[in-house]
Amino acid sequence: TDALFKALHDDLAGRSTTECLFAGETLIFALVDHLISLIGEPLTLRMLNSACSTHPADQSSQEKL
Repeated sequence: TDALFKALHDDLAGRSTTECLFAGETLIFALVDHLISLIGEPLTLRMLNSACSTHPADQSSQEKL
């Protein structure tokens, strides 16, 4: 898999920021779609919400910046 990531990195290094953002967005949407098909939408959304939520400790450290 390291070779695949290196190939992806090399390919994206030669592309514009817009193309890279689109590729990343497409990859995330594909991953979410696969998770939904494997474990269902409610559990996927719960897992993503949990992963994306900010804990109070994180907020206080970010506020200091």
